[in-house]
Parts: sequence; C-alpha cells; structure tokens
Amino acid sequence: MIFDKKKRTRAACALLLLFLLTVFAGCGASLTSLRAFAKPCTGEYECVYAHLGKKDLLASLQSMTLTLEEDGTFSAVAISKSGKTKQKGGTWSFDEQKQELTFQARLLGKTHTKTVRLQNGKFTLQQNIAGKNLVLTFRTRL
Repeated sequence: MIFDKKKRTRAACALLLLFLLTVFAGCGASLTSLRAFAKPCTGEYECVYAHLGKKDLLASLQSMTLTLEEDGTFSAVAISKSGKTKQKGGTWSFDEQKQELTFQARLLGKTHTKTVRLQNGKFTLQQNIAGKNLVLTFRTRL
C-alpha cells in the first residue's frame, strides 16, 4: 500500500510537470518589450487548486510554485510530500492591454504555448489530458 501511494505521488508530480511543459508558451516578443511589460506580474505564484477530473492533485504535494522573472523566463517547481523536487522552465510575456500571460516551453523538441488571463493576481490553466480535465489555479504569493 505504501509503495502504491509513492507511485501515485510520483505520477501526480509527473503529470503536473508534464502539463506545465506542454501548455506554457510565449509570443516571441523582444527582450526590451518583455522588460517593459514584465514588472506588473513578475514574482512567485503558488498553485492553490489542482484537479485532474475529481482527483485533488495537491493532496500529494507539499507545494507547487511558478516564478516569473523580469528577464522573461519562468520556472515551475513541484515538491512532493516526500520532499522530491521537479523543476521545469521556459519563457513568458505579458500583454498589458489584454491582461494576458503567454508561456512557452519545449518538450520533446517541440515548443508548446498557452495564453491565460491574469485577473487580480490569479490565473487558471485548463487542459484535457486522457479524457479528463486538468485545472491548475495559481495566485500571487502573499
């Protein structure tokens, strides 16, 4: 039973990181424009909601954070209950008029993108994975 729980925890961490790898994207803005738009939303965001279908994925994690750096890069870090850390990164940009964050990451030689609306320091990513809806909500860390 303990072995099965560890397997499920690792699978949940892997699934979350796989999702982050496949959906985060950027729109190729120049570094100058990234710096101009980066300041309103740079910083650390914590995952406050993570479900795959009806399953609460945060139950198997200590934490999951996403950090947006001023240079236009991001890093996503998931820490399992056992203390194992998984990390992935990419680039990001912000459209101030639309209030949208766009992320970019490479997975298996392909660039994947995702654009989300930032409202009151919070955004939600959604993706269908194996017929189930994966929903991740991040908010600025207080």
